[in-house]
Amino acid sequence: MQLIHRSQNEPRRRRGIIRSSQLQRRSNDYNGIEDEVQSTQYTINDSVCPPTNTTQLKNLVQKHIETLPKYVKSRPTAEHNLQAFEEALEFVMDFSRLQQTTEERVKVILDSGCGTGRSTYILGEKFPDCVVIGIDQSIARLSRKKEFRYKTSSIRDEDATTTIDIDDSQSERSTLKNVLLLRAELTEYWQFCILSPEWQRYAIVCQHYLLYPNPYPKASRLKSRFYAHPAFPLLMMTLGDEDNAAELIVRSNWRGYLKEFGIAVHVWNEFGSERQKKNGKGQVWKVNGPRHLIPYDEIDGIVGMTNFELKYIEAGEEFYELLVQRSCG
Repeated sequence: MQLIHRSQNEPRRRRGIIRSSQLQRRSNDYNGIEDEVQSTQYTINDSVCPPTNTTQLKNLVQKHIETLPKYVKSRPTAEHNLQAFEEALEFVMDFSRLQQTTEERVKVILDSGCGTGRSTYILGEKFPDCVVIGIDQSIARLSRKKEFRYKTSSIRDEDATTTIDIDDSQSERSTLKNVLLLRAELTEYWQFCILSPEWQRYAIVCQHYLLYPNPYPKASRLKSRFYAHPAFPLLMMTLGDEDNAAELIVRSNWRGYLKEFGIAVHVWNEFGSERQKKNGKGQVWKVNGPRHLIPYDEIDGIVGMTNFELKYIEAGEEFYELLVQRSCG
């Protein structure tokens, strides 16, 4: 795929400014209205990864919902994942004591697959009254943040098969007292959140962010994507109990990925919602989008939350947001 090159005499374009000649497609809001525009080297469309057959996708998600107990039982617990969860629980409890809030439970925002933690700290600044927990399985990515390096010394990254040597003397403590970065495997961490009585007592997840933009854009890797993975029910169950409002926010430059994510949520509404089963009500989760995000928009204040999105802004690549909401019961 051909890359875009800039001549030496061409001025560097300010991040956040998108040229009309570089746009691939635009969706002005959640109603799905689109205009045709050009692509960039990052574009993933139906020609790159054809859409999944809708019936096939629905059957797969339903199967994962029905076989969730078997999936959970088959997974051994890794010690470092349990330690990360216990650290998060202690962090939430300490935050509750320091805030001296009248709320029974601390509001928590999960940033799953946070990478370097850029998005986690942006969320921490935006929501100072919530605990924001960034989770990633790669030490190599997390260690780019000094705040994470402060609490580590030398540790082996199982993904990168390298050893990360940390100089604590050059690190800094976080100035955001509501932010925590953790190294853990996502699905196991989600499982701990759901099954831990202590977590249920002290914490309530009000928002869950999935900002890794294009996981496995090959048809052969469908089951590796969040919405088609056996752990998809765990993801939906992290969002507290069904008597509280909650949001799942998914962002990507791949609209097809977000559309299929929405289909999976509808299947969860039909087969996975305990409230719907008990009360015979309609859909518990409302799917909005995907909508086009305008970088540095003066109204929404949208910025590049991840390093991926910063690259998209620089190249003029479109990216989108899927918002999944549950109203307070």
